Amino acid sequence: MTVVSLAEPEDVKSMREAAAKVSLSAALVPKGEKAPPAPKLGAEVEATKSAEASAAEKTSAANKAELEAAQKQLDAATAKCEAELAKDPKYKSAKAQADAAEAKLVQLRAQQPPDRAAIAQASEDWLEAKRPAEAMRKAALAKDPDVADAKKKLAEARQKK
Repeated sequence: MTVVSLAEPEDVKSMREAAAKVSLSAALVPKGEKAPPAPKLGAEVEATKSAEASAAEKTSAANKAELEAAQKQLDAATAKCEAELAKDPKYKSAKAQADAAEAKLVQLRAQQPPDRAAIAQASEDWLEAKRPAEAMRKAALAKDPDVADAKKKLAEARQKK
């Protein structure tokens, strides 16, 4: 048989009151009170954490350099492909139309008071004008072997993390 006392010890009462305050206020720590200290970790956990951190630092420095080199190679390949694409008359025309639509949109956004209907229409026009140029750009990047190779190297570098 278990005997239950109706009189609660003072620390249990204070804990219940604090729990009630926290649950009713939806705050993690009641206003004006400090958060409880973090739990203390054992020596084994601390040693494991420090060993993992030092191993991660060693590998991350080498991997970071490899990642940066792969990203630079991708950026250079993309820039080269875009420079070649800029020579295409069809792309030039589509890009000029997209740029003109964007300039009109920027102008409308700068007007005071703003004409929201005109801005919405100009936004749609800009997106519509931008689609052909972006499609040509994506197709050119997809066909370029240097870009594909650079993307592959970047993906491999990210896998090593």
